[in-house]
Amino acid sequence: MVFNQNKAIELIQVAYDFEDPKTFERETSALVKAADALHCDNLKLIAFAESRSVIIDGKTIQIVPTIDWLINASE
Repeated sequence: MVFNQNKAIELIQVAYDFEDPKTFERETSALVKAADALHCDNLKLIAFAESRSVIIDGKTIQIVPTIDWLINASE
């Protein structure tokens, strides 16, 4: 989680591989539950090499490759 003045501004989940549907469900449902509880809609799932967006329960989750996230985090 990334906070600014006690408010969640970004929620981040990390998974190496989520090709298995059960793993994908586990990782994304955790983000959606946290988003609801913390009233945060900026959701990221950091994966080893995958890049795409998914919408689950009306929430958009940005799936980003680890290397891209690391490069952007250092800027």
